[in-house]
Amino acid sequence: MIHRKRPIQISGGSGPRFFIRTQFNFSATPRTYACFLSGLADRNVSITGILETAIGRRRRVRVVVSQPNVERRRDLVKTRNVLKNLGIPFREKKVIQARGDFSGIPGVIRTFNNALYCKMRISNEYIGENTYIYFDVANRNISRALRILRMTPIPQCPTRCP
Repeated sequence: MIHRKRPIQISGGSGPRFFIRTQFNFSATPRTYACFLSGLADRNVSITGILETAIGRRRRVRVVVSQPNVERRRDLVKTRNVLKNLGIPFREKKVIQARGDFSGIPGVIRTFNNALYCKMRISNEYIGENTYIYFDVANRNISRALRILRMTPIPQCPTRCP
């Protein structure tokens, strides 16, 4: 059976807003990860989005820092310094942050995911502070993803679900 679910109405009709944020990607031992978290806290850097996965004895981390509604350069610099001081190799990449009043609305992640999954690879999706949603697609696809997500209504890829 093919489902073409209509996208849900979000935020009383005003719709979601999309922004580009910087995500830090790295892998660390549990102890080094704890030191990373302490280093950010000691420097007053807030984590606004994080995805942490245990892989064997290491932690694979995707983290977005600074305030939920603004990315401050000084927070990015402090985060880079913490990672460098701990000897953690890291990568920075741009991710899409979806902002809106998504709390308690079923189907929000589905709407965004199903607009993109058949057009590009989504590496990660996760929820951050203020229920903002982060989408990690290849940097070369960010402009295309934003064009799709900003359409009204948001187009949906067909799905085959039992």
